[in-house]
Amino acid sequence: MSAIAFVTAIVAWSPRELRVEWFSLPLGAFLLAAGALHLRGASAEGRQGRLGAWPAGFSGSWALLAPGIASMMSASIVSTFTDPLTWRAILVMLLALVAILVGSRGRLAAPFLIGLVVLPIENVFVFSVQIGRGIESMPWWITLAVMGAVLLIITVTAERRTGESGFVAARVGDLR
Repeated sequence: MSAIAFVTAIVAWSPRELRVEWFSLPLGAFLLAAGALHLRGASAEGRQGRLGAWPAGFSGSWALLAPGIASMMSASIVSTFTDPLTWRAILVMLLALVAILVGSRGRLAAPFLIGLVVLPIENVFVFSVQIGRGIESMPWWITLAVMGAVLLIITVTAERRTGESGFVAARVGDLR
């Protein structure tokens, strides 16, 4: 039922000047800040987390950071399909890249893997709404080139750290 409400809200917001980002970005930022503060300072202390008491009692990046990251990106991803705008597509790609960088640097699984999943999804959505209809092609291709270069730098750096003895599966398993 909440998924239907979410999709209905996205479609209802799209023709207006008040974009979904005015709602989703602050909500996601507050959720992300609360989860990050709890991840940094508190431990689960053996008590079971309850949904109404989040973030207390929860541990790990999936439980603490994923809700904020998903809130920040999901509405914009879906809105790319209903209201394609160049700045929105670039914003989603930048958020995904920041999530990948933070996850890689902090060895956090949730931001790293969510960012890796969001990049191709947003690309498919942008190409499916036909570049040129609402998304300008030149800024989009520049964004893709920059993203590719940064991801290549991250990959080379990670490969140098692990050396020949480390495998990708072992490296992903080290994320928390």
